[in-house]
Amino acid sequence: MDIKMLKAKIHRLRVTDADLYYEGSITVDRELLDTAGILPYEKVQVVNVNNGERLETYTIPGEAGERTVCLNGPAARRAAAGDEVIVIAYAELTPTEARQHHPRVVHVDDNNDVTKTRTLDVSTDDGDLAPEGMEDVLIAESDADKSKRSRNEHQPQMEIRSASDPPESISLWLRPETFLRVSVAVNLALDLQGAARPWG
Repeated sequence: MDIKMLKAKIHRLRVTDADLYYEGSITVDRELLDTAGILPYEKVQVVNVNNGERLETYTIPGEAGERTVCLNGPAARRAAAGDEVIVIAYAELTPTEARQHHPRVVHVDDNNDVTKTRTLDVSTDDGDLAPEGMEDVLIAESDADKSKRSRNEHQPQMEIRSASDPPESISLWLRPETFLRVSVAVNLALDLQGAARPWG
């Protein structure tokens, strides 16, 4: 018997638009989908924090860097620009797979820029504790950096690798001005020398 588990969640996205006459779906910035591990056209649940509405639809990738979050078609009647929504994806896993599963949670700010990613461990009671070999990554930038940042500038991808054997890794899209801090879970040793390297 398969178990339906949380796969990924993007927490408190700010709705930027609602288009009643577009094909039904939710448009989400492609970079946000990639960070969460949610595929284009994947089925998701959308929960509106402002009015409690819940709906199921599928994702359409928006322009990278635009931070668009747009409810389309009939879903446009469930949210307005400025509302906060949670986008949730699920996966059906066998009991064995479920016990080894690590859901990902992405937090964003009021501009839909990523501030933090968390990897949950179903084998512990504390959802804030990352599983062995994985890291919590906090991305922050100053107000000055935000004011001079262009949405269209090149954003190199970085790969963060742990010192575990075999090494675990995650990939992030970072801006040149972005300050990256890796916070390490208890008993996790990172080889900081060469831990981050440009990719692509």
